[in-house]
Amino acid sequence: MGKIAIGTTGAIAVITGVALLGFSPAGCSCITPVNLLSFAAGYSAPGTLLSPPALEAGLNKTLHGRPLAPHVLGDDHCRQTTPERVVCRIPVHTSPLLARGLDVTYQASGGRITHVSVERAVWLSD
Repeated sequence: MGKIAIGTTGAIAVITGVALLGFSPAGCSCITPVNLLSFAAGYSAPGTLLSPPALEAGLNKTLHGRPLAPHVLGDDHCRQTTPERVVCRIPVHTSPLLARGLDVTYQASGGRITHVSVERAVWLSD
């Protein structure tokens, strides 16, 4: 009787483990770059595209004086063009030919952010 209980318990544990593994969501970066930008600007409006002036004002308020790197949007969207400048291209709408989104430029002095600018942009899709 004891062997049957141990065997049954082991089988249930294996089935439960496989079920949890099979139904667990895959690890992902589920927060979009647009939402990360909004959160960095001090807004909590997920799914809402804020205007470039609102994002710019928020980013200048929250990021002024912070270190230039690492940037909040990651290396997938950002590149450091000079030691005192990082440019991020944030796609909002993409099609096979064009991508529309935001160009976010971080200016720094002495490695600290002094100004952030946000503009609407259109570029060729990768």
